[in-house]
Amino acid sequence: LCAWLLGIRDAEDLMGSPHAPALWETYVHGELRRLQTTDTSLMSWRDRLKEVDFLLPTPRGLVLIDAEWAEFPSAATIGRLLRIRDSIGAGGVAAIAVCCRTPRHQALREPAGPAVETVGLDDLPALLG
Repeated sequence: LCAWLLGIRDAEDLMGSPHAPALWETYVHGELRRLQTTDTSLMSWRDRLKEVDFLLPTPRGLVLIDAEWAEFPSAATIGRLLRIRDSIGAGGVAAIAVCCRTPRHQALREPAGPAVETVGLDDLPALLG
């Protein structure tokens, strides 16, 4: 509905729209809410230098998810998410992912630590499970 009200009628309109990143983040938010099995709220993290779109508590620890309207996340995004993990404490973070328009699930590993994964919408259930 929001896309329609913004005049977006097809994929070509969406790809050229300056609203695409916000629409994507809203869509990811809706999917995460749909997948939640508990009544916990979705949280986010933001300070002057760092931001992550979604923090979800799971029995394994926090899952950090950033929604990015790109096919693959930038190195800056990966670095920012790793700095947030370090601020929280690596032991409290179960997974870090960027939900993007990636054609396939892949792990982007730093030299000595856990993966930052790129996931599509279809990969979210496994990430949260």
